[in-house]
Amino acid sequence: MKRYLSFILALLLLFIVAIYINRVSPDDNKINQQGKNGTVSDEYPNFGGPNDVKLELVDEAGENASLARFRDELLVSVKRKDLVFLKEHINKNIKYSFGENDGRKGFLREWGLDTNPNESRFWDELREVLTLGGTFNEEKTIFTAPYIFTEFPEKIDAFQHVAIIDKNVKVYSEPDLDSKIIGKLDYSIVRVLDRNVNSSNTKGVSNGWLKVENFSGEAGFVLAKYTRSPIDYRASFQNIGGAWEMMFFVAGD
Repeated sequence: MKRYLSFILALLLLFIVAIYINRVSPDDNKINQQGKNGTVSDEYPNFGGPNDVKLELVDEAGENASLARFRDELLVSVKRKDLVFLKEHINKNIKYSFGENDGRKGFLREWGLDTNPNESRFWDELREVLTLGGTFNEEKTIFTAPYIFTEFPEKIDAFQHVAIIDKNVKVYSEPDLDSKIIGKLDYSIVRVLDRNVNSSNTKGVSNGWLKVENFSGEAGFVLAKYTRSPIDYRASFQNIGGAWEMMFFVAGD
């Protein structure tokens, strides 16, 4: 009887071991590590490659308490579309184009702020500029934003390249959120191969796609909202008589 019970216990132990081994088999481990796009884990390879050039966020606003406070107030006014506050901080000779400028009056007219301020796209453009850092002059009296404009390397063609403005930005094999993710970019500079990318799947996508190429010649697609050109809109603010005024708000070169 004891010999029979020992035999049964041994079989039961083998059965339990077999179940455990099957539960943690190498194939299952591989599956568990795969993300929804079929790549191992949620960590995608660095698409920047060995020749990657970084342009990480730079924000010197904290070096001048007065400017930091003003920027916070300006951001609040932008959210509220507070034209009264904005007018108080527009320099009378503000530059808003590389052609003829008509000062504050011309600036308001240019952006439709004089007739239909609530519908003006200026508020969105300024908010984007203000949330992307910036740098001071040596005297800390002039602040220019965003950092992509002030810090972009001179040796790289500003017309053909853009900066990735976030980390872990996914690069896709096709302009489709359901396509294979071939890597990620962290604050890298990439060359634009196509700005007018057609996509059959636009669900959940705003501002479209860009086809880009890293400095190793590898291409892929990124969401345009995670990129910015160094010649896109930028603004400069100067402390004049104790008050910060916007001196220019332009795009292009």
